[in-house]
Amino acid sequence: MKFKIAVKKALETAEKNLQEHIVELNEATVGWTEKVKTALDNLRDAVNRDGLKASGETLNQLLYSKPIDNRANYSRYIGAMKLAVENGQENIELDEIEYDHLFNDNWDWRVSSKTSNAAYANR
Repeated sequence: MKFKIAVKKALETAEKNLQEHIVELNEATVGWTEKVKTALDNLRDAVNRDGLKASGETLNQLLYSKPIDNRANYSRYIGAMKLAVENGQENIELDEIEYDHLFNDNWDWRVSSKTSNAAYANR
């Protein structure tokens, strides 16, 4: 089934979702940075204490699991909707899945980033 949705409402929702993502990303980045600093301090202390036996495994794990930034994904949809509004388009058609993506912020990439970024956010 397809639904007709006002482009302006869809655009407003996407922009709100982007702002929520930016707040979450900023919090996660601060938390991630603190964890990296702690891991670096711990590695420095281990090297000073244990020399070659020291391991940077924790630091490696942190460097391979940075917070995920989805601003480009949001911008792609926001840009398309802004262009639609500029061209006088009033409605867009969405099916149930597209509606879920846009209005519930339930994109595959977004779900993945929420999970990853939550590990670093101080909420």
